[in-house]
Amino acid sequence: MAVIMRLGTAVAERACRCGDAVRRGGRHLRRRLTADGWEVRAGLPPDFAPQERAWQVCRGGGSPAGRFLLFLPDGRVAGAAPGGAVRWELADGRLLLRGTDDAPVQVFDRIARHPAWGVRLLGGDGTALEATPIPCRLSAVPVTLDWRIDPARGRRRNLVLIGANERSLHHEWPRDCGADRRNWDLGVIFYGDAAHYPPAGVHECAIHLPGTGKFAALHAVLHDGSALWQYGRIFLPDDDLLMSWQDITRLFAICERHSLLLAQPGLTAESFVAHALTRRRDGSVLRFVRFVEGMAPVFTREALRVVVPTFTLSRSGWGIDHIWPKLLGEPAHGLAIIDAVPMTHTRRVGTNYSRFRARREMARLLAACNVRMDFAECGSIAAPPLSRAP
Repeated sequence: MAVIMRLGTAVAERACRCGDAVRRGGRHLRRRLTADGWEVRAGLPPDFAPQERAWQVCRGGGSPAGRFLLFLPDGRVAGAAPGGAVRWELADGRLLLRGTDDAPVQVFDRIARHPAWGVRLLGGDGTALEATPIPCRLSAVPVTLDWRIDPARGRRRNLVLIGANERSLHHEWPRDCGADRRNWDLGVIFYGDAAHYPPAGVHECAIHLPGTGKFAALHAVLHDGSALWQYGRIFLPDDDLLMSWQDITRLFAICERHSLLLAQPGLTAESFVAHALTRRRDGSVLRFVRFVEGMAPVFTREALRVVVPTFTLSRSGWGIDHIWPKLLGEPAHGLAIIDAVPMTHTRRVGTNYSRFRARREMARLLAACNVRMDFAECGSIAAPPLSRAP
């Protein structure tokens, strides 16, 4: 019996050693494969346009780290810029990243191409950027909006932009604050019957875009040079949400007070909820998070400019809201669920489309962009206790 036990122990130890050898060989094989097949050239080509796509920062020149960098057409740098870069420029076949003092903080002077893995930019210190399928340009096709702005008052600071038809619930939003108290204008992208356009009710601008989805329509109206970019913050709610005018006014005020790049109201207990993170929490003003749902996001103008090109990546809209925090650099206190502002989602998720196809579309998109879902919370601000009068 003792001999059999010693034999079994020896076999097990040998198997473990073989397994370790196989794993070490696998790592060596991956290293060898990533080193082979790349065509590296010094100097960037004259027609190189880094502003066409988002880029991912690579770990030590190896695999992408899931941090995104964007070169905006106006010369600004957005996302997780290495070295704190704020501006970029092309000069003499090199991509220069400059800091706040205009001094170069990073230089990319070589380009590498691989038939399977795409394009990378290589820096002198081993830093690498890999091109992603995420576009960065706004649409250049202008569309004409019908405006109803009172010349005596002018535009308000913020905008609510909603896609709607005759059954949209924004007509039922309680008007519990007057026009003089409202800090937002209303824009309606009407996709209903042409016989009912322009839409009834209060609005400052409208456009008829039949046969479009929410994000395709938003991409069309938020084109390069659109007058909508004059607003400081823009709220993009679905048409099956119930809120009040006063709630929306408070939403914009809280976003401004806490300098939030991206936020959303909290969903009430009677809402249809897709992600537990978005449900309201008692005793909380807001929770800092790493995910804001595409159902009702409110952006700063600058943050929206960064993410609008992603609106073309998904017909259903599923998945693009997981990409937004990455493109915005995942600020620790820049994204929030605002529990102090209630919102009711009245319809089941996937009522008008196939949830199976939407999930499949999302899985393909996140895999192609090397993005993982992240529902983490990064802190909160508690509501002050109620004072008790004597």
